[in-house]
Amino acid sequence: MCKLYTSFSTSTSGLLFLTTRLFRSVQVVKPVSSKATGPERYLVASGFLGNAEAFAIQSALRRAHHAGGGASPLSVPLLTPLVSKDDLASDAKFSESMKDMVSSLCVRQTQALNAVVDRADFLEDMAMDSAICTDPFERLMAAAKEEALQSAVMSVATPSRGGRNMDTGKGTHKGKGKGKGKSKGKSFRYY
Repeated sequence: MCKLYTSFSTSTSGLLFLTTRLFRSVQVVKPVSSKATGPERYLVASGFLGNAEAFAIQSALRRAHHAGGGASPLSVPLLTPLVSKDDLASDAKFSESMKDMVSSLCVRQTQALNAVVDRADFLEDMAMDSAICTDPFERLMAAAKEEALQSAVMSVATPSRGGRNMDTGKGTHKGKGKGKGKSKGKSFRYY
């Protein structure tokens, strides 16, 4: 298992090529726990072949590792790549597999980035729709409209007001009864 951040470089392509020569099964996977938009991927290989070609590759990699002072050939620039471009291109099956893998990764990455942009647009729209006005003149206008609306509502005579208009106190109907149940100077509001 090896952590990768790109599948597009010559070094990574060379590593993938050598891995296909060393192992029966080679896959590049992206963990579910990894950010969808992030470049993190893992090279997972299983079923070591153990043939003459595999031992020759192991020996060459050990020599390269020793010559590089123990540094990874992927992080320290090499004088020559792990596998030449010509060797990579000469293996039609590997080239086709790489092309399919890279295309699939690009499509998935594009979908993930589009989903993030769509989510950001949605959140921005929600924020703008629920934003509170900070313009004091607009607030005054809104308060004046609210006051005018409340005054208009209260000026309508209703049975609960004893048929009275709240603005004038005059009404067409008088209330029934002798005032039973009225509070003595106290008012209660229920919401």
